[in-house]
Amino acid sequence: MSLGRTISFSLSVIGIAVAVALNAPSGPDSPRAKLAGWLRAHGYPEAATIVAPDVTELPGMGGSNTLPPLP
Repeated sequence: MSLGRTISFSLSVIGIAVAVALNAPSGPDSPRAKLAGWLRAHGYPEAATIVAPDVTELPGMGGSNTLPPLP
């Protein structure tokens, strides 16, 4: 396989992966949320945060206003 075909194939695979990820269901019943729940229940909270981060667990992403008000 030539380098050009390898790069083209890699870009195609990345494009397909992005399209699948954007079309995946979200919410509490999504496969990512179920996997994150399983990981948290079995003692892997760090991995669960990577798979499906809970926005309230991330620094600066809670319910408080972290930016100064606009003038």
